[in-house]
Amino acid sequence: MTGTGGLQRIAIDAVLVYHVMGASLKGMGAAGISIDDELRRSAELIAEARKEGNSDGRFTTISKAKNIPMIVVEKNFDLVTELGKLFGKS
Repeated sequence: MTGTGGLQRIAIDAVLVYHVMGASLKGMGAAGISIDDELRRSAELIAEARKEGNSDGRFTTISKAKNIPMIVVEKNFDLVTELGKLFGKS
């Protein structure tokens, strides 16, 4: 892991990235973290994920070469529908 601003780079072979923020004002305060800090960190993480995403076509190439369906959604809510299809709850 190496730090990049407020982000930590972790070298993993990931298929999906979930980012969830839990909030406990008492716990965050004790850790010296504010809601604004977490919102800023979240925005940085999302920007990095988008930049590192499929902009070079790497995932498209792998998907086609291995005949693995690739699902891309524009809005978070669209993911609900796609996950429902994958797990039989559409």
